[in-house]
Amino acid sequence: MVQFDPMKVAAFDGIFNKGTEGVTQGEIQSMGGYDRFHIEGGYSIDSKSLYGGLPVNVGIAAKGAQTMGSAVRRATTAEEVSGFVISTQMFNAIQVPGGAGVVSKGMGVQFGRFGSGVRVAVQIDPALAETLYGGGAQPANGFGWDYTNNKLIAAATAADKLPITVTALYPDSFILVEDAVTGFVSQAMGAAAVIQL
Repeated sequence: MVQFDPMKVAAFDGIFNKGTEGVTQGEIQSMGGYDRFHIEGGYSIDSKSLYGGLPVNVGIAAKGAQTMGSAVRRATTAEEVSGFVISTQMFNAIQVPGGAGVVSKGMGVQFGRFGSGVRVAVQIDPALAETLYGGGAQPANGFGWDYTNNKLIAAATAADKLPITVTALYPDSFILVEDAVTGFVSQAMGAAAVIQL
């Protein structure tokens, strides 16, 4: 049996040996000032909370809405996706227990559109990430989205393909997990991909 005096021993070897190299879902991976000028703003028209790293549909505001920016809601198919929510500079987001910043219907939301070149971190299916590490083969139909579990997956068909490029993978990242029953969003550790829009 190992004896130790807790007043003399600060920590055992390896007790804090957990890698934390990763990214935070929804944050841009900056290329200098370029990114900040390609983030757009709008307001949420979705009945569910929006948070960084979600694919969204961006539309024209309703007549008489008296709001600035586009009407933003969750996308439910690849055909509807216009871009992704970006939590960088989304200072109005409500910080819920668990560390996730969310916006509700009527609140301002920031996003990046496809073609903007902005690089944003999103959750990726861990099994897909494992196949990509070390220069693994890209999915035959490109990358798609799991609209139920809110993560990047291999597209099932060419019609499900999103116009993105995966530029980096991080196994130990801060990801956001939404409870399917309550809609509560919390922060967890998991695999994330940096995608270029």
